[in-house]
Amino acid sequence: MKLLKVITSISVAVLLAGLAACGGGGKYGEIRTVLERQVALFEEYGTSIDQATGAKDVAAAMNKLAAGMAELAPQFKSIAEKYPDLGKNEPPAELKDLFSKLQAAGMKMATAMAKTAQYMQDPEVKTAQQKLTEAMARPR
Repeated sequence: MKLLKVITSISVAVLLAGLAACGGGGKYGEIRTVLERQVALFEEYGTSIDQATGAKDVAAAMNKLAAGMAELAPQFKSIAEKYPDLGKNEPPAELKDLFSKLQAAGMKMATAMAKTAQYMQDPEVKTAQQKLTEAMARPR
């Protein structure tokens, strides 16, 4: 089922963001900026889906999230290269608040994805879902 693939992709993105939050060396500025943007994208998506009144609204929300995640993909990759030991420890105290926000936003987003199921047969939503799936699957 395509919805399951999208939710799985979103879960992987949340996990990767969580791993990025575990960076060390006191160099948290870049990580914080990227994760704050991801939190905002997830929250905006959840709100947009909650307010959607039809397939066009759902497709627009998916397209906006896909564009934002595609924009963040190179930054996630850069962070992973700079901090190859990510995810081996608890997030630093300085990033725990952000990590909690990311988890909450990811939950909101997963709930929103379930609400999109009724629109998955719409051609515009199918196209947007494909863009979102591709954006979430980009190397990080």
